[in-house]
Amino acid sequence: MFAHIATLHDGKVQDTCAWTVNVANDIHEHLSGVNAQGVRHTGGNAMSRSFCVVTLFAATLTLAAVTVALAQSDPAALLEKHDEAINRGDVAGALALYADDAVIDGGECEVAPCVDKAAIQKELECRVANKPHVTILKQYVPGNVVTSRGEFRSDRVKQAGVERVIGWVITEMQGEKIVYMRGGIGDRSEPQTARFAEWVRTQPPAR
Repeated sequence: MFAHIATLHDGKVQDTCAWTVNVANDIHEHLSGVNAQGVRHTGGNAMSRSFCVVTLFAATLTLAAVTVALAQSDPAALLEKHDEAINRGDVAGALALYADDAVIDGGECEVAPCVDKAAIQKELECRVANKPHVTILKQYVPGNVVTSRGEFRSDRVKQAGVERVIGWVITEMQGEKIVYMRGGIGDRSEPQTARFAEWVRTQPPAR
């Protein structure tokens, strides 16, 4: 997932480890203790799935935190540009921000990650068709990785009988391009998000 790993500058390792623990704890605070079914999977223990999600976040963020970005633009600004394009329905504008070998994991790409521009374009078109509006609530930006907690509104969300959902997204950048995005990690401790997750679980597969 993170192809370019390097050693941090002297004196940064302890700060990075502390940052990783803080983020993992923050995510765990929102995800733990909730007895809800997963969005796309039935059966199993929801608490165990939440624990696995937090563990995956911690592992991902540990790798991300030791990445040194060379000639790196502002990752948060790049993600903001992406979200603005999605909010205004500009598929071409959003697609142009992805690298040719970018990967999206989550959303309609959860069962099988979208691994090329054609698949990513289809995913973005699906998002835009639902008239989304994304608002970032909190961000962590170590190096070239942005971990965001955001509010998501769309026609599909309204179909579930709720106004908005809250969730997490991990985005890795290289230079001026997005190379990896992991989304669709809902905060099921939030009531409307939990209702939406249950509604999605009862829907037939989109494809």
